[in-house]
Amino acid sequence: MKIFLQTILFVIISVTLSAQVTKVSVKELDNYGKDYVGKKIKIEAAFDGLEQTWITYLPWVAGAYSSPEGLEHSYLPNEASKWTGFNIIDLKKGETYMFCFARKSEFKILLDSLNQDEPIDIEGTVFDLDNINHAGLLVEKIDVEHKQSNTNAAAVAPNNKVNIDSNDYKLNVSRVIGNSKNNIIQIIIVLFIGLIIGYFVGYKVKKR
Repeated sequence: MKIFLQTILFVIISVTLSAQVTKVSVKELDNYGKDYVGKKIKIEAAFDGLEQTWITYLPWVAGAYSSPEGLEHSYLPNEASKWTGFNIIDLKKGETYMFCFARKSEFKILLDSLNQDEPIDIEGTVFDLDNINHAGLLVEKIDVEHKQSNTNAAAVAPNNKVNIDSNDYKLNVSRVIGNSKNNIIQIIIVLFIGLIIGYFVGYKVKKR
């Protein structure tokens, strides 16, 4: 019974750790972004301006590619209009990352209020930008510490802190990063396997 309970505890701890947000640097995200595909990350950086160049390369926006290099392509204008991109820069070392993407309905007001080099904390899910051989960051949360509460964004939350969550990515985006139902199913499967292993291990020990 003791081994059975230890196995269950191990499985619970493993699942909990796997669900945690990984903290990465701008350099790590830019150079090794593909290693984090499908994972939730947190990154501390500074805002480095809006960047719309790569919007049409989003997997749920891009259409057919007509060149071997994947640079000439069609795209869905209506879907592209829902998204905005922006750059971030490392607070200390100056490395930049150009592939942050956010839904306009959730983040446009906030992003328009940011100043150049303003510190921000970002949470999001990394996904594959296959067509340009890079990894993108699908932004789900942005925290900003405003020194002065003189913007609409700063007034959203008390203590001049902005905390905006974006959960409305629906079918197109879930196709890229997977949806929460799949994650729940995976957790249930892991727990079930742990129960079976714990049962048989405990049964063999008991027979001895």
